[in-house]
Amino acid sequence: MKLFRSSSSGDTRKIAARAARSILRRSRKVRQRAIVIGLSGDLGAGKTTFVQGFLRALGSRSRAISPTFLLIRRIPVKRANISSVFHVDVYRLRRPEEIFRVGFRDILNDPWNVILVEWGDRIKKLLPRGSGWVSLVHGPKPNERFIRVKI
Repeated sequence: MKLFRSSSSGDTRKIAARAARSILRRSRKVRQRAIVIGLSGDLGAGKTTFVQGFLRALGSRSRAISPTFLLIRRIPVKRANISSVFHVDVYRLRRPEEIFRVGFRDILNDPWNVILVEWGDRIKKLLPRGSGWVSLVHGPKPNERFIRVKI
């Protein structure tokens, strides 16, 4: 587990890019299911900004926007052993099990996918053992964040 300090959204994107490069190395191994990373943090902590940096590092030109009203957004990525990144936001779920009504199990079972789950702590029990975790916490200074990455 690594702890980073970010003083800007640019710093947060750079930290995310570093995590994405780590995932690229990991994606070379044969997998049985998708790579899953849960993101946690208060509103405005930088979860979507982290996703933006992650996607950019994988070569995506798609702008990450919070999928709060979509629940799941698929971003095609043709890189190494990854075909798609799924940006998931479970903030509005009433019950964790609702995630399976929108095809989440199929997305999990595809080893070519990477899944980034905002508010992942809300469905933690449903995510596979060994999922990665990114925790973003507001620091005492404006724009300061502490980002804990376990991938």
